[in-house]
Amino acid sequence: MSMLGVVLIGGRSTRMGRDKALMPYAGRPAHEILAARLSEAGCGRVLLAGRLDGLDGIPDEADLAGPLAGIAAAARAALPGETHVLIVPVDMPALGVAPLKALCDKPPASAACYGEYFLPAVLRLGPELDAALAAAKLPDAPRSVRNLLKVLGAEYLDASAWPESGFGNANTPEEWGRLEQVLRGVE
Repeated sequence: MSMLGVVLIGGRSTRMGRDKALMPYAGRPAHEILAARLSEAGCGRVLLAGRLDGLDGIPDEADLAGPLAGIAAAARAALPGETHVLIVPVDMPALGVAPLKALCDKPPASAACYGEYFLPAVLRLGPELDAALAAAKLPDAPRSVRNLLKVLGAEYLDASAWPESGFGNANTPEEWGRLEQVLRGVE
């Protein structure tokens, strides 16, 4: 079993006003922090999904939008022997290694995420995922990570085991500021 790690960087960051992948958190760009955490958690190879000037990312799937475009790109970029992909969004820079490692250490038969948090998610690579992504391209198909996980029959794990895990994402400068305050220990 080999786990591919993927950081989704393809969003437009319109609410943030600048690209979230380059936002500093703890003195480093968010994409670097999350890539390092995926490696530390046990991912054998880590990729960025999405294109951004100055970063070497795999292009999103053209027929899909949002996180599904990055997930499809990750599935397309998987190498033989990589059986699962662990997906994290770049707007979760406070996400800890422990919940990611738990997903790497016990990969699901199909898919898994933490409760109502649909990302991070681990997905089994192969025909089932390919079919679910192809179905998401159909007209009027629901195009969300939530629906993808439902179609795949995902396991929904207990997020309360990781109370300080940083599952919250930051889409605005105010939300990012709150993450930085938590990092500095300011309430």
